Amino acid sequence: MKVGNNTIQVNVLAEDGITNKKYELIVHRRNEQEELQYEQERESGAEKLSAILEEQNNNNNVDEINQKKNSNIIWIIGVIVLGGIITVGVIYMIKKQKKLSIIFENVPKISKH
Repeated sequence: MKVGNNTIQVNVLAEDGITNKKYELIVHRRNEQEELQYEQERESGAEKLSAILEEQNNNNNVDEINQKKNSNIIWIIGVIVLGGIITVGVIYMIKKQKKLSIIFENVPKISKH
């Protein structure tokens, strides 16, 4: 192909053997200067794409770290709440036992003869 625009004509014959359609393609071959400019644009695009991907990866890493922190905070809160519930339960049981012992102290003891 020559440098610049090249015209290619294609004739297509259908299976019926009657229908014929013509297509015209225009193909452009770059000259040296156009080829150099294309390569520079391609490299620039690749660098921009790499920068975008790196930024997205960094954002994903930050999101992962934040999710882990939030998960840890939820676990810590859960443990604190559970500890509080257990503490309240133990205090309740102790107070209940003291009340029972006071009640039983006032009950006369039956002695066996």
